[in-house]
This record gives sequence, structure tokens and C-alpha cells, in this order.
Amino acid sequence: METVTRTNIGPERQINQDRLLATRTGPSGYLLAIGDGLGGNPGGETAAELFIENVVKDLTDKDNLSPVQLLLNANQAIINHGLHHPEIAAMGSTATLAALREKQLLWAHIGDSRLYILDPNGLRQITRDQTLARSLYEEGKIDRHEIPSHSLNHFLEQCLGEDDIEPDQGACEVNSGDLFLLCTDGLHDVVVDQQLEKILTGKSSLTNKADILIQTALDSGSKDNISLILHLV
Repeated sequence: METVTRTNIGPERQINQDRLLATRTGPSGYLLAIGDGLGGNPGGETAAELFIENVVKDLTDKDNLSPVQLLLNANQAIINHGLHHPEIAAMGSTATLAALREKQLLWAHIGDSRLYILDPNGLRQITRDQTLARSLYEEGKIDRHEIPSHSLNHFLEQCLGEDDIEPDQGACEVNSGDLFLLCTDGLHDVVVDQQLEKILTGKSSLTNKADILIQTALDSGSKDNISLILHLV
């Protein structure tokens, strides 16, 4: 197994509100997590930081929790923090978490960060973007190509920091050679899936692929923080 993480503040942001985690959870286990603090309200970076901190704490205290429970616990920690810090009580974060155990990957997700898998069948997005624009597409009100530029594309259906969240979740089989990509919208908003697949299937090292992804996002005009995790099984 090999893991590479990258984060870049981007050309226009004053604060990097993205947070990453990649850690072993046993001889054959690995946990990957990525969060993107919401910039519309104060405290986005705090929410993302609390998400990662709480996951680390739970892994130390209760290493058998499901990805969904890890997200729910982190959500409550963010809400509790807001009660004591009303100036940032409206803070929020996306959260995508993947737990690799033996031959299986369990994942949980909220917001619009993404989890991809690259296997012999090609690159596919595992998570669903929980945005209002995506919902309009699923309701047949807009075409798929309209999603990236739609005015509601960055309005989330839910995020960490809200009451009564319902994370998406799932599982998939893992095989040797599979490559997982977790990323924030600073990458996937400007680097389309075809570009991602071309870079990830290239002959360069995993480290070089991570660097190329960041540079491609910058060259493509990303104005947001850009963060990613690559994990090769």
C-alpha cells in the first residue's frame, strides 16, 4: 500500500479550510478522510479541524466504529463546540471518509467532496455530490453539463455542523492495484473526470501524480483550496 496527500491554499484564499487524514488502523487497515470547511460562514476551518480531530480520537478510543458513526460523532462535536462559541455556531464542513479493511472499503459521505476508485474498469465516482444543482439534475430540471456552472452548485443539501444529518454510505470490494482518490471541490470543479483518469493511469509515480493533479487544478483556474489523498492498494 502507498498513500500520498497534498493540499494547496490556492491563488485567492487567505485561509486553507481543507483538512486531511490518512492513517493505518491495523496490519491491513487504513482510514482516509477529507473535509472542506464551508467558506460562507465563519469557522469553516474549525469545523473541518474538529471533524479530523474527532475521528482521530474515536479511532484511539473505539477503533471498531463504522464510518457513518465516525461522521455522526464528529457532527455532534462540531455542534457542541458551536454552543460554546456562538460567534462560529453556524460553521460547517463537508466530510468524506473511507475505511479499508481486508478486502473491503466502507465509506460515508456528506457534502460535495468526493471519493473515486480507479480499477481495471476505469475511474468512477463513488460518492454523490450533495448539492442543490445535483438534485435539480436528478429531478430532470437541468442537463448534466449544466451542473458545474449552475448557481446552486455550491449550495449543499447538508453538511457537518447541522442537526439530523443523514450521511450517504456504502461499501465496495477492494483488490490489489486499486487506486482511491479523495478530493475537495477545488480539484474536481476544474479537473474533469477524463483528465483525472488520464493523469491517474499515467506511468509516473504516485507522488508525481499527486503533484500533477494539484498543478492541473491551478492551471485550470481553481480559485479554491485544493486537497487530495491518493491511496494505492
